[in-house]
Amino acid sequence: MRKDEFLKLFGGIEKPKEELFIDIKRDKIENREEAFLNSLKLVGGEGIIVKKDDLEEEILKRFKSAKKIASIYPLSFVNVNPNLIDDPKELEDIDVSIVKGEFGVCENGAVWIEERENIHRAVYFICKDLVILLKRESLIDSMHEAYKKIDPKTSYGVFISGPSKTADIEQALVIGAHGAKSLKVFLIDE
Repeated sequence: MRKDEFLKLFGGIEKPKEELFIDIKRDKIENREEAFLNSLKLVGGEGIIVKKDDLEEEILKRFKSAKKIASIYPLSFVNVNPNLIDDPKELEDIDVSIVKGEFGVCENGAVWIEERENIHRAVYFICKDLVILLKRESLIDSMHEAYKKIDPKTSYGVFISGPSKTADIEQALVIGAHGAKSLKVFLIDE
């Protein structure tokens, strides 16, 4: 359809005079931690509650055989700083990426990640295993709350919920087709 035809058909439609507002009343989640961990498990992820002092030990325990661990955070076992790499294609053989989340959503196990410190977006998706560090007190109830928290000026952000998954028309589920094969969220108790 040409632009002039489109405008002829739809150009005279007026914008609503009042803004549509839908207020959804939801019960508050009593135990956010439990709700988040259950939702994360349902989408194939794993949540681990850990004290800040035990974080390195707990990560290493789960990734003993990892050869290339990428993070911009000063963890003793990290051997790749993705911000020191010019071409994100050089990250293709990363075993584990460790990133920080801003907040977690209890209703679906999603974690909001913003690109503030990481230069390459690929670090979230190119690894075999993704580790997200999240403060224990940063859990919120719903996606409605989540969208209210996101700054519209954010240059890039993404919700990640579970490992990468896809299913073809034969309903064969493939894990890790377009991203990490596993997701572990460490809820850090400071």
